[in-house]
Amino acid sequence: MICNLCPRKCNAERNDSIGKGYCKMPKSLYVSRVAHHYWEEPVISGKKGTVAVFFTGCTLDCIYCQNREISHSNLGRKVTINELAKEVTLLLDKGSESLSFITPSHYTNGIIQLLDIISPKVPVVYNTSGFDSIETLKKLEGYIDIYLPDFKYSNNDLGLEYSNVRNYFDVTSKAIEEMVRQTGEPVINQDGIMEKGTIFKFHNDLDTDQIIASQYLLLPNLDEMKGHAFESLDPDFAKKVKPGDFVVGGENFGCGSSREQAPGVLKALGVQAVIAKSFARIFFRNAINIGLPAIVCKDLPDAVEDGDTMVLHMSEGTAEVNGKTYT
Repeated sequence: MICNLCPRKCNAERNDSIGKGYCKMPKSLYVSRVAHHYWEEPVISGKKGTVAVFFTGCTLDCIYCQNREISHSNLGRKVTINELAKEVTLLLDKGSESLSFITPSHYTNGIIQLLDIISPKVPVVYNTSGFDSIETLKKLEGYIDIYLPDFKYSNNDLGLEYSNVRNYFDVTSKAIEEMVRQTGEPVINQDGIMEKGTIFKFHNDLDTDQIIASQYLLLPNLDEMKGHAFESLDPDFAKKVKPGDFVVGGENFGCGSSREQAPGVLKALGVQAVIAKSFARIFFRNAINIGLPAIVCKDLPDAVEDGDTMVLHMSEGTAEVNGKTYT
């Protein structure tokens, strides 16, 4: 096949054994792991976990990638569609909240064939970097119940610097709009499991110890830590913040120690994005790593107060608050 599945439009040959595109993967499916996975968002994993298919290869080249052997060193095994169908079916039969495809953008043709065979009775999750072609996404319509894009960067320059892609923000913004068009508003069942919708793995010298104090790092997980976010500044912050709310700061937001739990607790609380005049570099990198949007805007922080309502248009790169639009 001549492949143009992802937005890079390599127009490259991919046969059963060789891939000449950016992802370097052949047409044949390669997977690094197929297993129950219990550590996705709670609305995905629930109590029984998700059956996760981790594909080998990737259309990005993130300098901070934690799975580089899988994404760019081709760690994995070759499987046929029928072999993968048997593996997935056996796992689904044991019980699962959902079926998830991880880093799937270069294997969408195989995913469609697989779903035609197994017709899963649980929600199907497309867990992606967000760098997806509109044309390819449209082929998935009706197959995918939940899109889980990891929106990494708020502008194209960051995408080029950290993931070697020139048009990440432009492409991903439009891709997410297409995902939302397909799935509509989220639907959560009585057990707290998402059945349909789109999840956004989004994110003056405020230091990380003020975001989450060091004594709480001994707690076993972010769910227990998040109740202490900003405790020294506002003891009721964790009770007041709602999913979709924003954190706004001044210069050098997230300075101090490099603890990755600082952006982690904000994301765990459902904070949609952090907007500041500038960020400490390590906080910014940690936010990128977990998919929390960290957006630089020089003018907005001085124009807002506690309790103001804001609307963020990620696809346009704008925020509206108090009757004004900021970029």
